[in-house]
Amino acid sequence: MSLKRIRIFIIDDQTVVREILKKMFSTDSECEVVGEAGDPYEASQLIPDLTPDVLTLDIEMPRMNGVEFLRKLMPQYPIPVIMLTSTSERGSEQAIQAMAYGAVDFITKPDGLDSLQSMQTILLAKVKAAAKVKIHQHFQQSRFRKTTLPTSLAVSSHKKYKYVAIGASTGGVTAIRSILAQIPQNFPPILIVQHMPKGFTKTFAASLQREFGLVTREAENLEVLQNNRVYVAPGNFHMTLKYAVGNFVIHLDSTEKINGHRPSVDVLFASIAKTGFAADFLGIILTGMGSDGANGLLAMSKAGAKTLGQDQESSLIYGMPRVAFEQGAVQEQIALAEVATKMRYYLQHPHEV
Repeated sequence: MSLKRIRIFIIDDQTVVREILKKMFSTDSECEVVGEAGDPYEASQLIPDLTPDVLTLDIEMPRMNGVEFLRKLMPQYPIPVIMLTSTSERGSEQAIQAMAYGAVDFITKPDGLDSLQSMQTILLAKVKAAAKVKIHQHFQQSRFRKTTLPTSLAVSSHKKYKYVAIGASTGGVTAIRSILAQIPQNFPPILIVQHMPKGFTKTFAASLQREFGLVTREAENLEVLQNNRVYVAPGNFHMTLKYAVGNFVIHLDSTEKINGHRPSVDVLFASIAKTGFAADFLGIILTGMGSDGANGLLAMSKAGAKTLGQDQESSLIYGMPRVAFEQGAVQEQIALAEVATKMRYYLQHPHEV
């Protein structure tokens, strides 16, 4: 029986880029390019007949940019989309916006066409992962909007969980948005590690604050945790937590990558386990490729933290939460739609015996 290959459609206004991408995909027996277009108008004529499994979509194009095309495409033809973007501030803003419209993931174009080939390994991995997603479910999750909640999550009792640490990768932008949409204005500190390049995490944090009205920002070195704050680990920096003089203090460093990532979820989770106050924390691992976060979450669990993992059905990519679950790090495995409800419960009720 012949292997069913992933049918890929390339949309990019530069002919040379399309040729490079086709060459990349031609090296992998699991992939085949079934079509290409130089702009969204041409693509819209070809996609219905070619029925691709995955699109690669450039953001910066004449006539109509990739984000606007994605916004119009997804309601009619939900297809897994990998965005290709620049490393500029504008590129990061457009990539985050594309996630909100249903894109599965993005990849940054290296400077210079020659170095474009250096992204081959990661692009192939992202396309293969995208081909497996439940795109209709993901598109519905991406459309989640702010929920009105009159209650507060302010924590006062030492018997309750007081802090939240979240780790995510592919699909995490959508998952995190859906959780924060259900958080009221008064809440304990929330720390987030989302695998993203430098610059993109700042844009991501700004977009969360703008959309949900929560004080959200890139974490800063030696910053003391405060209630009513969401702290996003900066791209290219590990974020750890240390306890000093009655406060938790954020530390950032650029030591070697862990599990291929900086920031790494494992690094944050492991640091929490070492503070001596892990029992005050909720640890949550969400959708993503690979295994980052599993070891750290297990350490948190053993140190007394409450740990939650996203289930397979609601995960865009059931990689990180699967490994964590199989290692015994996840005390409760739940659907994405239940995560915010569970957070509110555990932050407002005493520890279970």
